[in-house]
Amino acid sequence: MTAEANSSPPPVPSRTAPPPVPPPEVAPPAASNGAFIEPLSIGDTASAAVRLYRRQFRTLFLMAVAAHLWLFVPVYGWAKFFVWSGAIARLVYNTAAGRPETWKTALRRVQSRKWGLLVVGTVVTATTIGLSFAALLALLGGVGVLTLFVGGMMGSLDGVIIGTAGSLLVLMTLTLVMGWISSRLVLVDIPLAVATQTNWRQSLARGWQVTGNAVWRVQAVVAVVALVLQPISFALLTLQSVLPLVSDAMLPGAEIESNSIFEMSWFVLGGSLLLPLVQGMRALLYYDLTRRRDGFDLNLDASAIAATSDSAPSPLLAPIELATPESIDLEFELAGIGRRACALAIDYLLWLLLLTFLILGWALASERITELLSHFVDDEFRLYPWLIAIQLLLGFAFYVGYFVSFETLDRGQTPGKRILGIRVIRDDGRPVRLPQAALRSLLRPLDDVLLSGLVGELFIVLTEREKRIGDWLAGTLVIRQERPSSDRRRIQLAPESQAIASHLVETAAIARLGPQDFAIIRTYLQRRKTLDPHARVARCRALAKQLCDRLGLDDLPENVSPQMFLEGVYRACQQQLPLRLQLQCRL
Repeated sequence: MTAEANSSPPPVPSRTAPPPVPPPEVAPPAASNGAFIEPLSIGDTASAAVRLYRRQFRTLFLMAVAAHLWLFVPVYGWAKFFVWSGAIARLVYNTAAGRPETWKTALRRVQSRKWGLLVVGTVVTATTIGLSFAALLALLGGVGVLTLFVGGMMGSLDGVIIGTAGSLLVLMTLTLVMGWISSRLVLVDIPLAVATQTNWRQSLARGWQVTGNAVWRVQAVVAVVALVLQPISFALLTLQSVLPLVSDAMLPGAEIESNSIFEMSWFVLGGSLLLPLVQGMRALLYYDLTRRRDGFDLNLDASAIAATSDSAPSPLLAPIELATPESIDLEFELAGIGRRACALAIDYLLWLLLLTFLILGWALASERITELLSHFVDDEFRLYPWLIAIQLLLGFAFYVGYFVSFETLDRGQTPGKRILGIRVIRDDGRPVRLPQAALRSLLRPLDDVLLSGLVGELFIVLTEREKRIGDWLAGTLVIRQERPSSDRRRIQLAPESQAIASHLVETAAIARLGPQDFAIIRTYLQRRKTLDPHARVARCRALAKQLCDRLGLDDLPENVSPQMFLEGVYRACQQQLPLRLQLQCRL
C-alpha cells in the first residue's frame, strides 16, 4: 500500500487555497505527434542528441564554429562563446519540447544573458580548478600519512600491501568525490539558456537541484556520450599527428606542425564538431531530469491538442515502418547509437572474460600438444609458429562465433543487447538467421575495430536507418525490443478506489477516455513517488481537474481526494478499455 493510497480516503484538499507550488521554469507540451513519450533511458539520451545533431548539422556546426572563433577575444569573446553554446542547447531543448525555434531567435533570447552565462562558466571553472588542487593536496597528504604509518614495515610485504591498498583507497575516495561534485555542476548553465526569467544565481541553484537525486544517471549518460565520442576524438587526434608528417613529405620545409594558424584551425574544427553533441546531450539530460522531477509531460490537455495535429513525430524517436512478405506493415523504433554502444561494451567485456578462460585452456593444451608432437618432429621450435597461427584462428573464430551463435539462437539478441532491450531483425521485419548473423559478425572487425570503430559509427550516425556496414550488406536493422504493456513498476492502489471505478463504468463515462489518457494516468501512478513533493501535488490536482472535464463531472466526488480519484479512473480504464487499446499506449 502506498503512502498516497492508504486504507482511509484522505481529506479533499481545499481548492480555494492550495499550498504554494513553485512552477517549473518551462512547461513543454507533450510529444508533438500525440504519442506519449516515456522518459529517456541513459542510452536514448545519447541517441537523441546524435539524431538532432544529424538533422540540424549545418546550423549547429556553424553556430559551434562561431562560438569557438569568439574564444580568441578575451573576456567579451568568452561571454559570447557561452552565448553561442547556450543557443545550441536552447535549440536542442526546444526541439525536444515540441516548440522549435530558429537559430536567430534562440541566439537573440540568450544574448541578453551573456554576462550571467560568463559568471556561471567562471564559477564552474574556478570550482573545478580548486577541487583539482584540493584533491591533489589530499592525495599527497594521504600518501604521506600512509608512508609514516607503515614506515616501520616498509621492508616487509605487509608494509607494501598496506601502503598500496591505502593509496588506492585514498585515490578512489577522491575520484568519487570529484565525480559527484562534477555531476552536480554539469547542468548549472542550462536553465539560464532555456528558461524564462532566470538569473545566474537561480540557474546555479536549479542545475544543482535537478541533479540532486540523479548523480548516477548523469555519470552514466556522460560515460555513454564519451563512449560515442571516442572514435571521433581518436580520429581527430590521429589526423592532427599525421597531417604534419604528410605535409613534410609532400612540401619539405613547410613546417605545418609549428604553424599557429594550423593549430588554431584544427582547434576550431575539432571543437566545433564535438560541441553540438555535448551541448545537445546536456540539454536533453536537463529536459529529461526535469520531466522526471516535475512531471510536466503528464498533461491530458497537451496530449489531446497534439493528437489532433498533423505535426511530425517526436524528434527524439526514430520510428520506421517495414513491409513483410505478407504485405503487412510493421512499426518499430530504431535502437540508436547510445543503446548499441552500451550493448557492444557489455558484449566485449563478456567476450574478454570468456576469452581469458579460453587462453588459459589453450596454454595448458598447447604444452601437452607440443610434448606429444616433439616425438615426431626433430626441432620442436618449428611447432611454435603453427601453434600461434592456430591460436589466432581460434581467437577469430571465437570472436565471430560469439555474436553469430547468440544472434542466431536468441532471435537477434546477444547478452548485451538483451540487457539494453534491443535486437537485430531483417529488413522485412523477420528474425535474423544464420546467414545474416554470420555476415554481420564477419564484417564486425571492419565496423568496430578499424580506426577505433570510426567507420561503423559514422555509418550509424550519418544514415537515417542507422546501419553499419555489416547491417547494409546483411540486410538487417537494430531495433528497440518491443515490451508488453503490463506495468514494469507495480502500481499499488487503495481498495476504496474500486468504488469510484465501478461508478464510472456503470455510467459509461469512462468510455470518453482514450488510450493516451490511460497511458498518462498510468505513468503518473508509476512515477508519483519519484516526483518532487510540490510537483506531485500540483500534477495530481491538474490531472484530476482535466479528468473531471473529460468525464463531464462538475467536481470530484464527495470525500474523494484527487489521488484517490486518479486511482479509481485507472481501475475503470483497466476494466473498460479494450486490451487492444491498452496495448497501443505501451510505454
